Amino acid sequence: MRDQIRARLILERTDFFYARVRWTGEDGKRRDYRIKGKKTESEAWKALNKVKTQLESDGPKTVDAARIKFSDLAGAYEKARLYPAKIVDGKKVGGVKSLGPVLASLTVLKDHFGHQKISSLRHSDLVTFKQKRLDTPTIHGTQRKIASVNRELELARAIFKFAIQERWITISPFVGKAIIDKTAENRRERVLSDAEEIRLLEACHRVDKYGHQRRLRIVPMLITSWDTGIRCNELLRLTWNDIDFNAGRFGTITVVAQNSKTERRRVIGMTPRLRESLLEQRNLTGLDPDARIFGYKSAPKAAFMAALRDANIEDYRWHDGRHTATTRMMEATNNAELVKKITGHTQHSTFARYYNPNMDTITSVAEALGERNQSKLDSLSLDNARNLCRGTRTAPKSKSGVERAST
Repeated sequence: MRDQIRARLILERTDFFYARVRWTGEDGKRRDYRIKGKKTESEAWKALNKVKTQLESDGPKTVDAARIKFSDLAGAYEKARLYPAKIVDGKKVGGVKSLGPVLASLTVLKDHFGHQKISSLRHSDLVTFKQKRLDTPTIHGTQRKIASVNRELELARAIFKFAIQERWITISPFVGKAIIDKTAENRRERVLSDAEEIRLLEACHRVDKYGHQRRLRIVPMLITSWDTGIRCNELLRLTWNDIDFNAGRFGTITVVAQNSKTERRRVIGMTPRLRESLLEQRNLTGLDPDARIFGYKSAPKAAFMAALRDANIEDYRWHDGRHTATTRMMEATNNAELVKKITGHTQHSTFARYYNPNMDTITSVAEALGERNQSKLDSLSLDNARNLCRGTRTAPKSKSGVERAST
């Protein structure tokens, strides 16, 4: 590389010096880099030598980066990384499983940073972007969520990491005080109660004015969600090949690695009502082993939202079924490691977010603790044990033995 670099100083005007560095790129083409005018010859030579050193140590791409705009970088990243997921032996070896949300975030980043050169982007620019996005309402006029902005920033971080790998920049603008604050995200803890479940199922069986029960199709999906904790996308990809009615006591469902978010195969046992629901579904859809069980390409939002409205259930989303299933499994087994294997959680911190005790569970824990405390106090044979735990001040007695009123 050193032999291919040619540098010289050019005096174009009497009051300014310009420098130019020329080299031959990897493609065999001649490349030029022009340095802005300097007032003195020494300043021009200093800038020229800096570029030469950068070329020799980091390569021509870092010099090119001074002219590369973020839109160019985003385009290169999209071409190299953002394509439909490629699965080999059940494992994702490249691409993205859900392209839509990522491409939407990429458009937002290009709209904001597109005209800026990546070498000029600083930490403060990212902070400004974050604040601007939080101040921009959604298309529905509501407050934009911190989690949504964090997803956009995470994509930006990945893009700058890609730029470092390509040697276009040497340091990411994300270096410094953390910009992405995961703890500030609003963690959902919604769990469907048993009474709400009954109302929702009744709403799905309701007959419309034309005499049809159009929401019945989502009942097997709801039962599967509540009794297995399978994610919505995993649920939609299930085929009859994944169902074994003869395994275990009531049958099993296998989530294959290529359909799993974590790319790990897991087997989940069926409950009696889930087995019955899936057998009825099989009678309706036929026996094609490769056919999708529920027949939907995406979540049935219209029927689901209408059923929620008729059942008078608020603030409940499809993914909350995973919270519901995890919480019920924990209440039934009290075995966190076993439930993690079934739900497919790989990190305990994530799993803990999905276990949301309801009021009955919270009350039962308090009652059990109260019984334990009382039994311990009783075993110590303390007649005044209950009074000792009261925290109320005992009224002092007078010399005559009569208790004085406390003030």
